[in-house]
Amino acid sequence: MKILIADDHAVVRRGYTSLLSTIFAPCEVADAGTAEEAIKINRRQCPDIIILDMNIHGVNGVDIAREMLQDQPDAKILMFSMHDELPILEASLAVGVKGYITKRSPPEVLIEAVKKITAGEPYIEDELMERLAGSISEQAQSRIDSMTTREYAIFAALVKGDSSHEIARNLNISTKTVSNYTAILKNKLNIGSTAEFVHYAIQAGVLKFGCNKAVPETLQH
Repeated sequence: MKILIADDHAVVRRGYTSLLSTIFAPCEVADAGTAEEAIKINRRQCPDIIILDMNIHGVNGVDIAREMLQDQPDAKILMFSMHDELPILEASLAVGVKGYITKRSPPEVLIEAVKKITAGEPYIEDELMERLAGSISEQAQSRIDSMTTREYAIFAALVKGDSSHEIARNLNISTKTVSNYTAILKNKLNIGSTAEFVHYAIQAGVLKFGCNKAVPETLQH
């Protein structure tokens, strides 16, 4: 496993480098103290997971994540932040990060988040997830309820992170059909990128994180 820790505090980088090197041995842990260095390491090494501070010397972590995902669309980013405000969490999810935990979380939460995310599951610590669930949008839920069976199947697959080829194979349809349905869903849900399907599913209350499965039974039919 290759891990990148991007944080502007050396003590944080050293502490978590030691922890993760022990827990996930054998693994390679790189660290970056600036946004520029983190972006360069991501381009050069393509780490399996990136643990990214929300603010690195005044550079917004959401902007860093966006650039990383432009370079490596499959990058798995765990946002690691002092902030627990929902708008910041939602902005992070909207650009495509796979998880979000706060710096006050115990080490066990970070370890669990890394395990989940590298296994392909998103992760948000329980307290934040509970607050996020309290802001569920009724309009978002109603739009999902209005989907056809095929639209919902493709929506669920996109939320799980399946590629167009995987969806086409699993549903026995062409990749062109998947692309057409994806465009229809983006228009119906008023979203601009594939990454936002996860964010939308959270807002609609059909996707849970943390100790729950990434995609519950309501997204498996």
